[in-house]
Amino acid sequence: MHYADLTSPEKGPAPLALRSRRSRREADEADEADAKRRVCDATAERRIARVTICTAITKSHLAYARTLARSMLSIHPAAQVYVLLADRNDGDFDPAAEPFHLIPLNAIGNSQLIQQMSFYYTRFEFCCAVRPFLHRWLWQHTQAPSWVFLDGDIHVVGDMSDVFDTLSSASVLLNPHNTSPAAPEFFHDTELADLQVGPFNAGFVGIRRCEAAQTCVKWLLHRLSRFCFTDGEGMFVDQLWLMHVPQFFADVNVYTHPGANLAHWNLYKRTLASDPVMPERYTADGKPLMFVHFSGWDIDNPGDVSKYAPPYKTFPYPQLPVWKELGEAYRSALLANGYDRCRNLPYAFDRFDDSTPITKKMRRHYYEQLSEGKAPAGSPFGRPGDFARFLDESS
Repeated sequence: MHYADLTSPEKGPAPLALRSRRSRREADEADEADAKRRVCDATAERRIARVTICTAITKSHLAYARTLARSMLSIHPAAQVYVLLADRNDGDFDPAAEPFHLIPLNAIGNSQLIQQMSFYYTRFEFCCAVRPFLHRWLWQHTQAPSWVFLDGDIHVVGDMSDVFDTLSSASVLLNPHNTSPAAPEFFHDTELADLQVGPFNAGFVGIRRCEAAQTCVKWLLHRLSRFCFTDGEGMFVDQLWLMHVPQFFADVNVYTHPGANLAHWNLYKRTLASDPVMPERYTADGKPLMFVHFSGWDIDNPGDVSKYAPPYKTFPYPQLPVWKELGEAYRSALLANGYDRCRNLPYAFDRFDDSTPITKKMRRHYYEQLSEGKAPAGSPFGRPGDFARFLDESS
């Protein structure tokens, strides 16, 4: 007789012994399923706990930071987002109302050095130079096992778990501009440009809480506090310094996932499509598109790729229809997050205390004074007359 016959309606209930064996088997299967669910839940909790991103902005880019934060939270609702304000909030916005944790400039320490940097660096240079100070703050004030720095002009459009999974076994995660030789029409804007701006993109850097990464952050902090210019001595802010990181520090991961950091330098190499499982998302080379970097992009022409990549205007590349969708969605998000109001918020370190404008020549003069040990004590922002006399003497 088959067991199926014993449990059929025609044969009546199964014998007690068989029911006991089945009950035990069902109980074991239920216990096993519960155990698997607990493992999955624990894994999910660990993954959520380690999803932390950060960026650094001036007030004029507040809408960008809001858009970055809200796009990240739409994909990873429990993510932690930190924004360092490389500027001063003069009552222009309420930090408590923002979708991120705001770190004021006076919270990152080294107040005298930061004041000096805010004077001798331009706005763009300063934003880049304070990035290792932001990493140090996260190290000291959070328990995050790892975090990812993303430029403010990035829009998260898909699950970033693969980035954090990869970072869990690396010290530092870097992303190259190019992973293969350029097409002829992009040679000047990619390969040749990389000789000037570096092989790795500083707008996407991962840090794991480990000794090698901590040493790297200290090294970057020391270098960028003095050498983060866009001109002179072969520098391009923090980005050229990154080429030393794989040489100097252990366990650096060069991350080449095609769905990470889609931008003008790699767009033409990607096959873009709607995700077959989640049509509201996209794929790049068959893998989930995670985030888009709108470097050199114009909000008034959202379908255009970048001012840094003219070839996209000369040929109908197959990626452009998807790019246009991404650009239009990003434009809508920026406008919804207060772009029109924020774009003209003044940079606090563009003027002396008496509102006299600070020129780039003044900034470089102060740097030379410090380098030679000739800078007067006190804040340079309170001495417009000294710098005016310098300009008169050097003219």
